[in-house]
Amino acid sequence: MKKWKKRFVIIAILLLAGSLLRLYFLPERKITRFVNTNEEALKELALDYLSGEKYYLGEPVFCKNVEMKGVKNGDHPIVEFYHSGFGIAPSGVYYGFYYSPDNVPVAILDYDSLLKPSGYEEWMWSGAGDNGGMTKRIKENWFYYEAWF
Repeated sequence: MKKWKKRFVIIAILLLAGSLLRLYFLPERKITRFVNTNEEALKELALDYLSGEKYYLGEPVFCKNVEMKGVKNGDHPIVEFYHSGFGIAPSGVYYGFYYSPDNVPVAILDYDSLLKPSGYEEWMWSGAGDNGGMTKRIKENWFYYEAWF
């Protein structure tokens, strides 16, 4: 009887540890840590792109998982960074972050979409079909995004 209790406790601990590790490695948490760790260098890079001093896009930024996507102009310009994603059309998800010098959240896939508040410092948007996404403030001028299509 004691043998089964011991096995049960070990399995429960392993499941709990696995769940906690999974939370630690979620894209949002990884991106938030990345932005907080590299904020000054990322801001300098973003400002260079916004001013037109840098043009080449698509190369990794600071690590192989973060790619500079470019400047999106509009009422509130942003500099977008891609982190990761998975899936193929019609069910894919992208994760990333962006710098907004105006500190205004935007819709990444459909820049003209209206954002709808969905919680404290979190906004949603929807585009054509089942396209949509969510953006959340990481800190002043920095936002996390998830976009799906």
